[in-house]
Amino acid sequence: MSRIPADLFLPLLTRPLVISGPSGVGKSTLKDTLLKEFPFNFYFSVSHTTRGPRPGEKHGTHYNFVTRANFEDDIKAGMFLEFAEFSGNLYGTPVQPILQNEQRCMLDIESQGVQRVKERIREMVKASDSSWNLNPIYVFICPPDGISLRERLTRRGTETEEVIKKRLKTARTEILYAKGVDGQGKDADGKDVYDLIIFNDKVEGDVKFEDTPAYQQFRDVAIGKEVSAEVKEAARKRLAELRLEDFD
Repeated sequence: MSRIPADLFLPLLTRPLVISGPSGVGKSTLKDTLLKEFPFNFYFSVSHTTRGPRPGEKHGTHYNFVTRANFEDDIKAGMFLEFAEFSGNLYGTPVQPILQNEQRCMLDIESQGVQRVKERIREMVKASDSSWNLNPIYVFICPPDGISLRERLTRRGTETEEVIKKRLKTARTEILYAKGVDGQGKDADGKDVYDLIIFNDKVEGDVKFEDTPAYQQFRDVAIGKEVSAEVKEAARKRLAELRLEDFD
């Protein structure tokens, strides 16, 4: 267990770490490894939802389970950083725990959620609302290729072939967004879609996961260390060359 020095960590409290990437790419392993190393400095955001709990799920741990009426009241009160409706149920990320917590928040959301977070923050800045003093860091976790992602999803043994195909299709959409409008990771304004792209390659031999380049890069950005421009550029070039047809 480690603890990040206060002078390095305090400026990060209003910079939530927004993590995105296809299902099966290893986001949970990265987060869990970071939380194990730094249990006092990070926490994982717990979303609100109007759906009922599934077997084994606990209120306040997996989700905050609320009624639709309460959720809609919270929307009107501006309590969510982002929210959306899927399959008739509402899901949302509350903003106050991020602003008031003494740990750095990590959010795991899909590309649509990333877009909504950016839009929401732009709205608050335009409205000169200083209560939302947020400047997230956006990180995209990318598979080496479509074949590798399919293998990872298959090894889980929890999804049918139909579900795997849907996940690969969603992965294609996520990667297409990360590629940006120019195919080089830039948005319509010429800004980076993601601050950092990390390729979570297969762990070879006896290498421990915490010693892999993927975790080291994730760890560095999480604790406030600068990832070199060369590493960032290499990842963007690799992303640009990633074949979308391999995810069909």
